[in-house]
Amino acid sequence: MPVTAHDVLLLSPFLAILGAAALAVAADLFIGRLERAALPFLSVAGLGAAAMAFVNLWGRNEEAFAGAIRTDDLSIVLGLTAVGATAISVLMSATYVRPAAVDFGEFYGLMLTACAGAVLLAQANDLMMVFLGIEILSISIYCLTGITRDREKSAEAAMKYFIMGAFSTGFLLFGFAFLYGAAASQPASPGALSSACLRLDSLAAIPADNPLLLAGLALFLVGFSFKLGAVPFHAWTPDAYEGAPAPVTGFMSAVVKAGAVGALLRAATIAFPHLAYEWGTLLALLAAATMIVGNLFALAQTNLKRLLAYSSIGHTGYILVGVATSALASDGAGRLQPESLTAVVFYVAAYAVTTVGSFGIISLLSRPGAELEDVSHFAGLASRRPLAAAAMTLFMASLAGIPPTAGFIGKFLIFKEAVSSPETLWLALIGIATSMLSAYYYLKIVVAMYMRAPEKGEEFGLTSERWGAGFALALSAAGTVLLGVVPMRLIEWSAAAIRELGHLL
Repeated sequence: MPVTAHDVLLLSPFLAILGAAALAVAADLFIGRLERAALPFLSVAGLGAAAMAFVNLWGRNEEAFAGAIRTDDLSIVLGLTAVGATAISVLMSATYVRPAAVDFGEFYGLMLTACAGAVLLAQANDLMMVFLGIEILSISIYCLTGITRDREKSAEAAMKYFIMGAFSTGFLLFGFAFLYGAAASQPASPGALSSACLRLDSLAAIPADNPLLLAGLALFLVGFSFKLGAVPFHAWTPDAYEGAPAPVTGFMSAVVKAGAVGALLRAATIAFPHLAYEWGTLLALLAAATMIVGNLFALAQTNLKRLLAYSSIGHTGYILVGVATSALASDGAGRLQPESLTAVVFYVAAYAVTTVGSFGIISLLSRPGAELEDVSHFAGLASRRPLAAAAMTLFMASLAGIPPTAGFIGKFLIFKEAVSSPETLWLALIGIATSMLSAYYYLKIVVAMYMRAPEKGEEFGLTSERWGAGFALALSAAGTVLLGVVPMRLIEWSAAAIRELGHLL
């Protein structure tokens, strides 16, 4: 298959990010330790080029590489979400990596490569590209989790994440084999080993009672439930979040969700619309279990990173509520409810800007060789570092869904659609109840910062080199407020992204 200029144009954001990753690694070979401070700027420049490429592609709904990828508004909105979260994470890392002794080009190269995997995953239009995007994203995240090699927690977390990730990839690939077999056995292509059988739209023509299709769909959902951290495939999340460096944890939480949700929405609307009730019911049960388990386990946590890990599991449940609602409220003719999916796209962006900020506070206050991880370590932060405490309060309010923040608008949009559908009213009630429950453990952090005396000897010292984390936190805080006060522009972009899929009302 010849590669055309049109193919390269549609893949240009992915190529720009990979190019910046290669430059970051190569530049580290020729510069000294002092000059490594330029690596974050090089990385952000590459991400800026990718963002400009995305903006230039807005409004297109075109395929490249014989339909293997599709550039449309959905891939652009979620791609920009991944790029933005990566840029903020890179800035936060700029002043974290030197005390942690990981200030080398591979750190930024892996972060950019993971972002490129998420971008490719959001553009993937066939099973091979979905698998390739997942592997590029996952392998980079495994390496980033264990990049602080002298920390036992980090190495242990990376090994656990890698082993469980390998099992989930096996399930996913086995599911793809079933789906390919189902597509290749259709009368239109009996036994044909054709790339057309890998396309997502080829799966929509398979009869809903085909056993290979049903088995493939089940394994597909298992694989993506792991990537999103949904119950009961969530066990890796707390250990990986606790062991990874703080900037990597925030990056992982935001970027993985952006890429995985993009692929899930594309598959739901293009590949499996005729099985909407079946997979919608499964996702509804997964969403209920994920919201309950994530929020209940978060109540007992004293380690802030583990608390936010279980919180992330709960937020995965809210995302799944939106996807399940769109399926169970479909018209029965393969057209999913678009408003719920619009809410999901908005929620992913709102969650990304908030969660990278919350882990940014941990990055800002980190010490050489250690991080302030326990909630008790934040006691008295407001009296010593009022701006950091105010930012953390804002992020906790957004995660809890308190107005006027991005998190409130995201939850409102999802629960509004779930309440409107009789099939998912029970799911909305569970979501609202667990969201109210989450306010307790989020406010526990605020109480420690404002209403408790600092631990003896705790000064929350900051060095003059904390410009990166400070600037990134300012961007995260501004995004959290703006999406809560003036959300309509992003809602309109999200709605346009869903309409572009072409299979909705």
